Amino acid sequence: MMHFLQKIIENPILKDPAVEHTDVHRHFYRYSKGEFIGPALKISKSKARITLKGSHEYEDLILEVVADTISQDEVEIKGTLISGGDVGDLIEDLGFDWALKKSTGKTKNFKANFVSLTNRDTLFERI
Repeated sequence: MMHFLQKIIENPILKDPAVEHTDVHRHFYRYSKGEFIGPALKISKSKARITLKGSHEYEDLILEVVADTISQDEVEIKGTLISGGDVGDLIEDLGFDWALKKSTGKTKNFKANFVSLTNRDTLFERI
């Protein structure tokens, strides 16, 4: 997956970015009319773990910090992915087998609870 700034540099005119290029669009919608909170980053520490939660503006930073601290050959990643669109194909392309389910409520989204094994090199390839 290409970083959103690299995508803009290589192709400065994107046709229908809200639909065809949501990965770029989401970084700029906050500059439209209205009030938008964020970006947000929360770091909490307990005896057993450090938890990083952040808005999409920090996704690359969080992945880089986490991947840089891994010393084992394999590491377990687990969490919940919530997306406004169907990203099932992208998840498969990244080599993960996560069961993405479409919501049935008023707010249409896709959600996957996942547990996977991966390694440091694979995570750095994703940055």
